[in-house]
Amino acid sequence: MLLALTAANALVHLDGLGWTSGTARLGLYLAAYGVVTLIVLMGGRVIPSFTDNKLRTRARRWKTIEWLVPPATISALLATLIAPDSLVTALLAALAAGVHFIRLAGWYTRKLWAEPLLWILHLGYAWIALGFALLALSAAGVDAAASSSLHAFTAGGIGALTLGMMARVSLGHTGRMLEPAPVMKWAFAAINLAALIRVAVPLFFPAAYSQGMTVAGLMWMAAFGLFAALYTPMLLRSRVDGKPG
Repeated sequence: MLLALTAANALVHLDGLGWTSGTARLGLYLAAYGVVTLIVLMGGRVIPSFTDNKLRTRARRWKTIEWLVPPATISALLATLIAPDSLVTALLAALAAGVHFIRLAGWYTRKLWAEPLLWILHLGYAWIALGFALLALSAAGVDAAASSSLHAFTAGGIGALTLGMMARVSLGHTGRMLEPAPVMKWAFAAINLAALIRVAVPLFFPAAYSQGMTVAGLMWMAAFGLFAALYTPMLLRSRVDGKPG
């Protein structure tokens, strides 16, 4: 993973230096897809585990689905980088979308909606699955889906899961109970609304693109602004349980 991100970084810098032509875009996509792959691998471990530990449930995991997740994910993303507008890419992306939606369904329980630190993670993973579905549409010829797919992966998947994980681990690592302040629910809602606007506007309301991106940007800033306001004091003080850190 580190080598892939290093290669992506090099492609951007080589283009910026004028030593190559047109490699910056490839580098940016490679980096985004590398982070998506990391989320898929780590999310598959922590999301069902956190859900089961909190709710005393038992997530369903199907061996075939778990076996398919890594190759389906990586092959779909590589195919997109190599041949973004091919039938093979569309089929691989559709397979990846199906695998991820089924995987997510196995983790689902209605009880999670009472726990903001859980539903934000499940929604974040759902954006990843939706990203692959939009990737399949893009490869099949729906041009507007290409931009929406990238935003589902980044604004949705990376944004929501990053915010959710930071909110959770910051509590745990400062010795606090895993119960966020009630206002964090609004931050979690805002990050998902920002992603929804970024994904939906190019597809359904292209004429309102500028206005939509402005609103999405404001919602994004509000989400992380709330996090910063609430968590900065915690992270600047010693642990409340007296342990080192």
